[in-house]
Amino acid sequence: MTEPVTTDIQPDAALDIAPPAVTALVDKYFAMWNTPDVAGRHTLVEAVWSADAHYVDPLISAVGQGAIEAMVTEVGQRLAGARFRRASEVGTHNGFFRYQWEMLAADGSRLRTGASFGQIDSAGRLRQLVGFFD
Repeated sequence: MTEPVTTDIQPDAALDIAPPAVTALVDKYFAMWNTPDVAGRHTLVEAVWSADAHYVDPLISAVGQGAIEAMVTEVGQRLAGARFRRASEVGTHNGFFRYQWEMLAADGSRLRTGASFGQIDSAGRLRQLVGFFD
């Protein structure tokens, strides 16, 4: 007979944001990547990310809204015309979420795919996001 598994990790019900709200947040996150307008991108960064947010993937890391905005701008310049989009439903629980994504070239061909998972803060903004490349 197996013994029940116990853990010190307790779900935070206060962070259990409704799945449609999380999906809308993730879609705003992709709009941030795809917005060429500097002012529009800045507005989306502030709407999507907490002030002390952390983004990391295999190639880059950024902490704070300013660093995240600079990162998105730099990537947009290096990959001119590329667009990001969600490639799956968003799974959620206890303030955490995950989804698959893809990056498309200007001609619509797929450049890269991956998956990301993250955490939402109590205000419903991204606290951290970790990206993986396939």
